[in-house]
Amino acid sequence: MYTNTSCTLYLKSNGYKPLLIPHCFYTETSISSASKTGLDYTESAFCMFKTDEKLEFTNGHDFIIEGVIDINVDTSTSAGLSGGLKKIQSAGAKTIMRADYKDYGSARMRHWELSCK
Repeated sequence: MYTNTSCTLYLKSNGYKPLLIPHCFYTETSISSASKTGLDYTESAFCMFKTDEKLEFTNGHDFIIEGVIDINVDTSTSAGLSGGLKKIQSAGAKTIMRADYKDYGSARMRHWELSCK
Protein backbone atom coordinates (compact mmCIF):
# COMPACT_ATOMS: atom_id res chain seq x y z
CA MET A 1 0.00 0.00 0.00
CA TYR A 2 1.24 3.46 -0.88
CA THR A 3 1.62 5.64 2.21
CA ASN A 4 2.24 9.36 2.41
CA THR A 5 2.01 10.32 6.10
CA SER A 6 1.19 9.21 9.61
CA CYS A 7 -2.03 9.88 11.50
CA THR A 8 -3.41 9.76 15.02
CA LEU A 9 -6.76 8.18 15.87
CA TYR A 10 -8.93 9.09 18.84
CA LEU A 11 -11.53 6.34 19.28
CA LYS A 12 -14.44 6.47 21.71
CA SER A 13 -14.10 2.71 22.28
CA ASN A 14 -10.48 3.28 23.40
CA GLY A 15 -11.34 6.09 25.84
CA TYR A 16 -10.07 8.71 23.37
CA LYS A 17 -6.44 7.71 23.98
CA PRO A 18 -4.19 8.70 21.06
CA LEU A 19 -3.44 5.77 18.74
CA LEU A 20 -0.62 6.42 16.29
CA ILE A 21 -0.84 4.91 12.81
CA PRO A 22 2.74 5.40 11.57
CA HIS A 23 2.08 4.64 7.89
CA CYS A 24 -1.13 5.59 6.15
CA PHE A 25 -2.46 7.13 2.97
CA TYR A 26 -4.32 10.35 3.87
CA THR A 27 -5.84 12.79 1.41
CA GLU A 28 -8.22 15.74 1.49
CA THR A 29 -11.30 15.11 -0.71
CA SER A 30 -14.61 16.67 -1.65
CA ILE A 31 -17.11 13.85 -2.13
CA SER A 32 -20.80 13.96 -1.22
CA SER A 33 -22.85 10.98 -0.10
CA ALA A 34 -26.54 11.02 -0.97
CA SER A 35 -29.43 8.80 -0.02
CA LYS A 36 -33.16 8.72 -0.78
CA THR A 37 -33.75 11.27 1.98
CA GLY A 38 -31.16 13.70 0.65
CA LEU A 39 -27.53 14.62 1.32
CA ASP A 40 -26.06 12.57 4.17
CA TYR A 41 -22.67 14.23 4.49
CA THR A 42 -19.77 15.58 2.50
CA GLU A 43 -16.51 13.70 2.80
CA SER A 44 -13.55 16.02 3.35
CA ALA A 45 -10.81 13.44 4.05
CA PHE A 46 -10.07 9.82 3.20
CA CYS A 47 -7.56 7.56 4.93
CA MET A 48 -6.34 4.00 4.32
CA PHE A 49 -4.01 2.04 6.58
CA LYS A 50 -2.99 -1.42 7.74
CA THR A 51 -2.78 -2.40 11.40
CA ASP A 52 -2.62 -5.60 13.40
CA GLU A 53 -4.53 -4.00 16.29
CA LYS A 54 -8.21 -4.77 16.79
CA LEU A 55 -10.06 -1.50 16.26
CA GLU A 56 -13.67 -0.70 17.13
CA PHE A 57 -15.06 2.43 15.50
CA THR A 58 -18.08 4.46 16.58
CA ASN A 59 -19.04 6.35 13.43
CA GLY A 60 -19.60 10.04 14.10
CA HIS A 61 -17.84 9.95 17.49
CA ASP A 62 -14.25 9.05 16.53
CA PHE A 63 -11.58 11.41 15.21
CA ILE A 64 -8.49 11.34 13.00
CA ILE A 65 -5.72 13.91 12.75
CA GLU A 66 -2.98 13.84 10.13
CA GLY A 67 0.43 13.58 11.77
CA VAL A 68 1.65 12.69 15.23
CA ILE A 69 -0.51 14.43 17.83
CA ASP A 70 -0.45 13.74 21.56
CA ILE A 71 -3.48 15.35 23.17
CA ASN A 72 -4.67 13.62 26.33
CA VAL A 73 -8.40 13.49 26.98
CA ASP A 74 -9.60 13.19 30.57
CA THR A 75 -12.63 10.90 30.33
CA SER A 76 -13.21 10.73 34.09
CA THR A 77 -15.40 13.87 34.07
CA SER A 78 -17.78 15.30 31.50
CA ALA A 79 -15.95 18.65 31.62
CA GLY A 80 -12.61 16.92 30.98
CA LEU A 81 -14.07 14.94 28.09
CA SER A 82 -15.66 18.01 26.55
CA GLY A 83 -12.47 20.07 26.91
CA GLY A 84 -10.32 17.29 25.48
CA LEU A 85 -12.57 16.81 22.46
CA LYS A 86 -12.51 20.57 21.80
CA LYS A 87 -8.68 20.45 21.85
CA ILE A 88 -8.70 17.58 19.36
CA GLN A 89 -11.10 19.40 17.04
CA SER A 90 -9.18 22.67 17.25
CA ALA A 91 -6.00 20.77 16.28
CA GLY A 92 -7.64 20.02 12.91
CA ALA A 93 -9.24 16.65 13.57
CA LYS A 94 -11.76 15.17 11.15
CA THR A 95 -14.76 13.18 12.36
CA ILE A 96 -14.78 9.57 11.14
CA MET A 97 -18.14 9.03 9.48
CA ARG A 98 -17.55 5.54 8.11
CA ALA A 99 -14.89 2.92 8.83
CA ASP A 100 -14.71 -0.14 6.60
CA TYR A 101 -12.34 -3.04 7.08
CA LYS A 102 -11.47 -4.56 3.72
CA ASP A 103 -10.99 -8.21 4.67
CA TYR A 104 -10.32 -9.82 1.32
CA GLY A 105 -7.41 -11.33 -0.55
CA SER A 106 -4.10 -12.07 1.10
CA ALA A 107 -3.03 -10.62 4.46
CA ARG A 108 -1.03 -7.95 2.59
CA MET A 109 -4.23 -6.61 0.99
CA ARG A 110 -6.33 -6.29 4.17
CA HIS A 111 -6.72 -2.70 5.35
CA TRP A 112 -9.00 -0.05 6.88
CA GLU A 113 -10.68 2.69 4.84
CA LEU A 114 -11.96 5.75 6.69
CA SER A 115 -14.32 8.36 5.29
CA CYS A 116 -14.18 11.58 7.29
CA LYS A 117 -15.72 15.04 7.43
